Amino acid sequence: MKFLVIFIGLLMSNISIADVSSKLLAKNYILKVTPNVESISPEELKIRISANEDDFVLLDVRTFKERNSSKTIFPRGEVHIPRGMLEIKAWQAVPKDKEIIVYCAKGSRGRLATQTLLDMGWEDVSNLSGGIEAYYKSLDSDCGCSEQSIINVPKM
Repeated sequence: MKFLVIFIGLLMSNISIADVSSKLLAKNYILKVTPNVESISPEELKIRISANEDDFVLLDVRTFKERNSSKTIFPRGEVHIPRGMLEIKAWQAVPKDKEIIVYCAKGSRGRLATQTLLDMGWEDVSNLSGGIEAYYKSLDSDCGCSEQSIINVPKM
């Protein structure tokens, strides 16, 4: 019995170590492949929204499930294209004559999507640092994001 308890404990610790290790590898990879990505802080975005600036478009790259089960940032000025469909749908839905601010749940997919748009020829693109979670945290509010609806990637 004692052996079984020790074995289960070791097994569970290996799983958590593997999870931490894979998140670190993912974060390092994302930073490596997105060297040109500029970020905007949640505070900067709040100022721009409260000033009623209309020279930018918010691009939400979360999944349909994530978007439908939580809040958005600026519904009337947003484009929603899940990250996996960006290369196909951006051509019709994302303007090239305005600044694009990309966001996801925590920032990782937003960085990747921002780099993708830069690679596709968009020039004025930035990522919301920390994603929608950081934005609503800066408002002392909850984004309504549940852990089940968030893709488990490292915060950026």
